[in-house]
Amino acid sequence: MRISILKGHPAVIANTPWNLWSGHQTSFGIWVALCEALKAQMKYLTTNHLPDLFRERVLLAGRYGFDPGAAWDALDLGFSPNAQGIPVATSPAMELLAAVGLQRFRPAMSSDRRSFTYATWSIPLASPIAACAASGAGVAPILSRFCGHVVNRGQYAALGYSTQQIGDHNE
Repeated sequence: MRISILKGHPAVIANTPWNLWSGHQTSFGIWVALCEALKAQMKYLTTNHLPDLFRERVLLAGRYGFDPGAAWDALDLGFSPNAQGIPVATSPAMELLAAVGLQRFRPAMSSDRRSFTYATWSIPLASPIAACAASGAGVAPILSRFCGHVVNRGQYAALGYSTQQIGDHNE
C-alpha cells in the first residue's frame, strides 16, 4: 500500500500491482495463517523434502499472492475460488519468504507495472548492497537476471512465474 493525501487527509491506497489480497484480510492475519500452515506442514515433512520445500503445498483460503503455482485468473478458471470460499493449493514457505524478501529487496518495475526485473549474484553482499543488486543496479557482478509477471485474479493481482533473461549479465 502507499499513503497519500486525498482531499486534505492522509489515506491508504492500493499500490498496484501489489494489491494482492482482499480488503477483508489483513497482512498480519495472512502472516499468522501462513506461519501456522508452515508449522503444521513441517511436522510431517522429512529432510528429504526440504530442497523442494516450495513445491510442498497445502490448501489455504488466504494468502498474499506471491506463489505463482497458486495464481489463477477467474476468467481462465471459469469462476472465482475466493467468491466460492474454495481454498487454493499454496506453498506457505514461498508466500512467507517472498513477503520477507520484498520488504527489503525491491524489483525494478516496468513502466506499465505488469512486469518487473530482478537479479541474483554469486558473491556475499551486505544487506544494503544486496538490495541494490537485486534491482539490477550494477553494484555486484550479476549472475542471472529474471523478468517476473503480474497476473490478474479478479480485482486483485498475483505473481506469475518468472523467466530468466538471456544475455550478458556481468554489468
